[in-house]
Amino acid sequence: MTGKNEDPKSPSPVAHDSHERGDFKLADAQELLQKLPLKTKWIDDLENIPLDIRDPFDPSYHKDKLFIVDRLIPPQAILSFSIFSFDGTLPNGENTTLPIFTKEEVMYTIIPYKEWAFPPHDALELPVNELLLTSIGSNEDPGRLTIVDKSVHAMKTRLWEGMVPLSQNQWREKELHKAENFEYACQYIEAVIIAFDYLNVPKHTSYMCGTFNSIYDHLEEFDNALDRLRRSKSEQGPRQEAKMAALWEEFIRVRYEVMTRRAHDWVISHLEDLRQPLLQHIRTQGPVLKDTISPDQLAIVNKLRRLAGLAAEADYTIFMPMDGYRGHTTPPPEEVPETQSPDLATRRWAYLDKLKFDTLTTGMTKNMRENLVRSPGEEPAPKTEKSAQAHLYQTIDTQLEAQKRTRQRVQWYPEPELLSPVAWIGDILRGIRDSASTDQPVRKVGFVIYRLCYDGDTAHDNVWSMLLNDIKQDLADWGSGIDGAEDLKPFLELHPFDGKKLGLAEDDIDGAKKHFAKFLASPDFPRGMDENSFLVLDSASFSSYNFANNITTTTTTTTTTMTTTTPSSAQFDTRFLLAVDASFDPAEGLERPEESPGYIGEMRIQTSLIWPELFALLTAQAQWMEELWPLAMRHPQKIYVGYVVPEMLKRWRSSTVNMDGGVAGGLGGKGKGKGKGKGMPGLVENMLEGLGHVTSFLSGDSSKGKEL
Repeated sequence: MTGKNEDPKSPSPVAHDSHERGDFKLADAQELLQKLPLKTKWIDDLENIPLDIRDPFDPSYHKDKLFIVDRLIPPQAILSFSIFSFDGTLPNGENTTLPIFTKEEVMYTIIPYKEWAFPPHDALELPVNELLLTSIGSNEDPGRLTIVDKSVHAMKTRLWEGMVPLSQNQWREKELHKAENFEYACQYIEAVIIAFDYLNVPKHTSYMCGTFNSIYDHLEEFDNALDRLRRSKSEQGPRQEAKMAALWEEFIRVRYEVMTRRAHDWVISHLEDLRQPLLQHIRTQGPVLKDTISPDQLAIVNKLRRLAGLAAEADYTIFMPMDGYRGHTTPPPEEVPETQSPDLATRRWAYLDKLKFDTLTTGMTKNMRENLVRSPGEEPAPKTEKSAQAHLYQTIDTQLEAQKRTRQRVQWYPEPELLSPVAWIGDILRGIRDSASTDQPVRKVGFVIYRLCYDGDTAHDNVWSMLLNDIKQDLADWGSGIDGAEDLKPFLELHPFDGKKLGLAEDDIDGAKKHFAKFLASPDFPRGMDENSFLVLDSASFSSYNFANNITTTTTTTTTTMTTTTPSSAQFDTRFLLAVDASFDPAEGLERPEESPGYIGEMRIQTSLIWPELFALLTAQAQWMEELWPLAMRHPQKIYVGYVVPEMLKRWRSSTVNMDGGVAGGLGGKGKGKGKGKGMPGLVENMLEGLGHVTSFLSGDSSKGKEL
């Protein structure tokens, strides 16, 4: 999916006799810095897929890639929009100025027209939300579906939800700040750019526009039907016109703004983090000798070029055009600057032209300032090793200053500012706040967790208590760089069960699922706990804590003591729990098993990722557990450790860890099977059910459901 094309406007690689001796001139470095290593990220992978599997309903493996069907505007957008239509809180945390709807009116979106609407709308049998989800992409309307590699889809999903691609905690744990991991770190940044490049393919922008407009048309019809109903209930006519379609335009527009803003800020800030040590190295390294730079200095120059190229790609690629979207006002084409063109190629050329101009003018300005500092008639200082090194740094500084100036000129949003909590956090906090005035307030949110490991000393209650504290400490290690995380942390909780006291056998996942189902149906189930999945400390996950913490136990007839040591960052992703999909049905299997091969309804997950990844994506209904599984299945121990880049896969392939586990215990042990999926035929039912339960959560209804 990546090409090797560098900027065709840049000069050809430099060539000197000195290269044969391993020497490089200062002029070479200066010329290299002007030659950004830009790449054409996206090519049509469908050209490389055999004809017999090009059907969008039949994705398959090809060249070690896992292809899946993608709905470019994701289904969860409908659920989020439905909540927004009566809540009024935009994805950026601000309140809409448009009229919103009552919760009762929003419920009409999931009731067939024939049960509430007047003619001619009563002729429509389906509810509007089902029509919207059909427009998103389904068997009935597959024309705007596409095929994409799972890794691109996973990043796109995070970006859509306004999630950071990688938290500061993960950046630190993976040691991406270290020099030896430079390319590893760049791949995470590049993954963000690739996702936006995918969304900016002309075919894909056309599909998204078509999907948006189809939904807009359905909502306009809903507005007309609701206005008729309002008039029938009021002699003075409706208090105001329904504007569900207008709300849809505002919702998507602001969603795009938040999505691009957070992604771009993250990319630029992390590029800067990688750049500063390189600049410091240039400053402190030995002088440039006789206009010749060392191989080490050249390597730094090439790394700086790499970062500058990624920054340029981010500046012109991270953009979501809305040209052609119904209800959206855009200036005439002749008034739109080329840097904001809906066409990525046009934005690219316009950006490079401006960058070239800004580089030239910035360099000229610096030279003029130097000349003004000298006294009239004073000759320039003779060239020395020190001045040559300063000239190299000045060349680098000129490029950075020029690129910053170009970025400020082409960006369509202001300088970075404090952003509201990410969508999933904001939704939870508002739900907790709104439930406070009901008879069943939500005080905590989180997961039920079962202890299913009783071997040896782990049978003692104080060992379980100590391990539970360790787990909670790992769970708390998240949130750095995630807007709103600190506000949510006090409300996160585990609801523990000791499987031994429940009479469950060790690693009895089926038994835990049965207990969970009974607990869910009981009045004792706490509102706010996840109702579709739970966590397990089984023998495998206990062993991971035993290894990572170097647990040693001493047992007497009356007591058990446990000591631990702090794990190194290299050991960190060995600390995991087992996440279990409570709705997984071994008898039915996944609707699309080829999209999650090997999924058995459970997944090991790095403990510190349970809140910012698993809980976040499940709460937003952005991805289900079987959709996260492909990112875990190539891990040597089948552990979900977050987003996966090629360098990580390379390291996993060279790992000597036992591919069947590498730790004591199995992958859950019990209850294995294909499981029930949330595939396309059940999509509408799942989303409509989700809307009903979220509405109930916000209004204080005690019924159980998909979320919270």
